[in-house]
Amino acid sequence: MLYACIDLWIERRIDREKSTKVLLIIPLILLLLSWSILEAISPSLPPFTKEDAIEFATSGEGTDIDLFPDKAGTWKGTFEGYHVQRSTRAKKLNKELYLVTLKKTGPTGNEKDTM
Repeated sequence: MLYACIDLWIERRIDREKSTKVLLIIPLILLLLSWSILEAISPSLPPFTKEDAIEFATSGEGTDIDLFPDKAGTWKGTFEGYHVQRSTRAKKLNKELYLVTLKKTGPTGNEKDTM
């Protein structure tokens, strides 16, 4: 029904040789108005922190990443009979951009799987 009413209104404006520029401006105004209202009432997102970056990087369930500490630090222990050391670190690169490093040191002290 709304479409029919708008179509009839446009047809009458064209028959009376009136401008139809209003029809182009109204949707743009409605879009900008609704966008600004939604922007004003929406809560802002909390900042992305170093802890969030580490949690996101170590959230691979069922993978080798699961074995790394889910907080910044080092885990030392025995895995399949070998002394293993796994480290998780995060370095801030930008305002909300972090480089998360997962490092595993194997039985002879050599870095085996650096991710």
